[in-house]
Amino acid sequence: MMAEYGFKSALFVSSPYHMRRIKIIAESVYNDDEQYILSFVPTSYEKLPVNLLDLFKYAYRSIFQEYLKITNSDNVVGPTLDK
Repeated sequence: MMAEYGFKSALFVSSPYHMRRIKIIAESVYNDDEQYILSFVPTSYEKLPVNLLDLFKYAYRSIFQEYLKITNSDNVVGPTLDK
């Protein structure tokens, strides 16, 4: 798509816990092609639970979901397991 439109750079913006997966996908698509400049910026806003127990549950669930998405080679960009 970048070559089709003549783009030389791309800025990927997403939540911090999605950023690793996005970077893996982008680098696999562009195979570290030096003709493109890829930048990755996590968002600074993410509403987190206030209760400490809920925060731990949220963090573990998010990390586990991202791990599954990264390690699932057949479905790298799959549906989320959110509620």
